[in-house]
Amino acid sequence: MGGRHRPHLNVVVDAADVEGQRGGSVLGGPNLPASTIERLLCDCALHRVVLDGTGSVLDYGRAARTAPVPLFNALVVRDETCRFPGCDRPPVWCEAHHIWPWEDGGPTDQDNLVLLCTRRHHLLHSHGWSMKLLPDATVEVTDPRGTVRTSDPPRRVRERAGAGQARAGP
Repeated sequence: MGGRHRPHLNVVVDAADVEGQRGGSVLGGPNLPASTIERLLCDCALHRVVLDGTGSVLDYGRAARTAPVPLFNALVVRDETCRFPGCDRPPVWCEAHHIWPWEDGGPTDQDNLVLLCTRRHHLLHSHGWSMKLLPDATVEVTDPRGTVRTSDPPRRVRERAGAGQARAGP
C-alpha cells in the first residue's frame, strides 16, 4: 500500500510554445498535444525542459508536482479507494489527482488532492469534467452535461452504516 515510485518524465517544449500550450514531446518520443501532456503529468515527477529555437536549454523546471510517499499515504488513509462517485478501486490502482491543476498554480497538498483510479483520472482530464473537494472531504464531480454526483469520505459512510445498525436494535 505504501512506498511507490511515480514515473519521471522530461517534457520538452520550445520557449515559443510555453504560453500557447501547444504541447511538446517526451525525450526520444513523438510530438504530443497539450491534452496528452497534461494527462501524463498529473501525478509524476516533472522536469520541464524549455528550449530556445536553436535547441539550447533555457529552463529545467521543478520536480514538485508528484505527491511524495508520505502525502500519498495520507491520501490512502483519508480516501481508502478511488473517490470518483461509484468507484471502489483500491489505492494500488490509484493516482493523486490535483483538484486545482498544478500547472495553474495548484499546490501538491492534501487539501488539493484526491485518489483516483487511472480510468477516472484520465476521464477528469477530458473536456467538460470538473471536481471539487469540499472541506468535509466530500467530492463533487460535474460531468459535461452539468450533472453533479457526490462521493462521501469512506469513514463517514461507515459511521452512518454503523449508526443505522445501532438504532435498528436486536
